[in-house]
Amino acid sequence: MDSKRIKIILSRKGFDGTAGGIDSPIFENGEMISLPIPEENGVKYEDLYFVDEENNNVSYYQLLSDLGYDFDATKKHYSTCHLDPDLLQHKQNNSVTKCDAIFGQADSAEGYLRTRVKVDEGDIFIFFGRFKKIKRDKNGKYEYSDKKGNSINVIWGYLQVGKKIDEKNIQNVFDKYGWHPHVKNEKYSHSNKKNTIYIASEYLDLGDIKLDGKYKGYGIFKYNENNENNKCLKLTVDGESMSTWKYEEFYDDENIYKVKRKNAKKGKGVVQYLGQWQEIGLLNDDKTLYEEQLKWLKKIIESNKENKIE
Repeated sequence: MDSKRIKIILSRKGFDGTAGGIDSPIFENGEMISLPIPEENGVKYEDLYFVDEENNNVSYYQLLSDLGYDFDATKKHYSTCHLDPDLLQHKQNNSVTKCDAIFGQADSAEGYLRTRVKVDEGDIFIFFGRFKKIKRDKNGKYEYSDKKGNSINVIWGYLQVGKKIDEKNIQNVFDKYGWHPHVKNEKYSHSNKKNTIYIASEYLDLGDIKLDGKYKGYGIFKYNENNENNKCLKLTVDGESMSTWKYEEFYDDENIYKVKRKNAKKGKGVVQYLGQWQEIGLLNDDKTLYEEQLKWLKKIIESNKENKIE
């Protein structure tokens, strides 16, 4: 990568109060599943699965049922989903061979990434979402550990852009990436609307910031609140509402690429992001703040060695 400054984009993905209506799970071993949002005619939840602590395959359909997801198409609570970002973390029956991790974006959110942030190769998406801890009940079903407790915003994955393909060229890669919804689904791929797939780089490169080894260009994280190294993954302030984050100057409302959303500061030490939105691009023109961004990013990446190659 050349010496250009990396742009970091905080990208909210997975179930929320509108899409899905329940929290994505944090398992007792710290593993997280960012539940892919419901979408008509998408991948079946019953075709996605994870391996539990007893080495059993458990379908997402069963997990969602246990956690109280209401499979009701009239409420857009479909039994199929929009499998994106696909960081190759979801075990899937009946799947084609997937060669790259991909994140797709379209419409106004892609317009923001394209015209305001100007996302390019080398830039990094940090994915976060709404989570809550779960456990097994006495009958072996999953349930939320604290049903009355607050949801929290947690960083669950990342992707560094190795290549981007827009709507003008997306059908040229159908043979290779036709499994991805932003390539195969007419809602995104067969229109004049903005649509881009961001393909992960092979290795992570933070420029002048050196990591403690070589890391993949994409990955997912585990989160354990008792692990000091993992604490940087939690955005929400302890005891506060989900949208109230620990204050960092570099993602303060004054230091992001602007977009219409409800933002409100709630005093020293916190910053709050409200409303429905998907992406926040961090400004990188201030040298000091940019260095702080990269230090923060280094801490996030190194908090999980599972993404380390060597």
